Amino acid sequence: MLANPEEVDLVRRFPELAQVAVRTLRLGPAEVPARVYRHPAPSAGSALVWVHGGAYVSGNLDMHESHWVALALAARGIPVLALDYRKALHGVRYPVPRDDVLAGWRWAVEHSAEASVSHGTRCIWAAAARAAIWPPPSHDA
Repeated sequence: MLANPEEVDLVRRFPELAQVAVRTLRLGPAEVPARVYRHPAPSAGSALVWVHGGAYVSGNLDMHESHWVALALAARGIPVLALDYRKALHGVRYPVPRDDVLAGWRWAVEHSAEASVSHGTRCIWAAAARAAIWPPPSHDA
């Protein structure tokens, strides 16, 4: 888990972060990277699907707003699925990034029992423009 000196310092200052388990996944047909952050104690009963910002062309799971936020929430008992997505570069166009996020949401719905998450207590949160790629008619899509 301690990937770099900044993270070592973060965990030194906030030791509760050291208890968070991080599991890397590949989701959807494009095998887009994702991470599950979970504290070993029972969850709060709700969970968060987190999508980093980056104006559709940058960002990743290692950026602070993704990794550190997910660590902090998981340390407080909220399981987090942090999603990446294909960037709108080199011929990739909408709805590709949205479809990647939707694949992550579907994975979260299908696996919610693993994190003791009740139906209806999942939430998606997106940084910056990312919220604009979340249009499914049913949140359980």
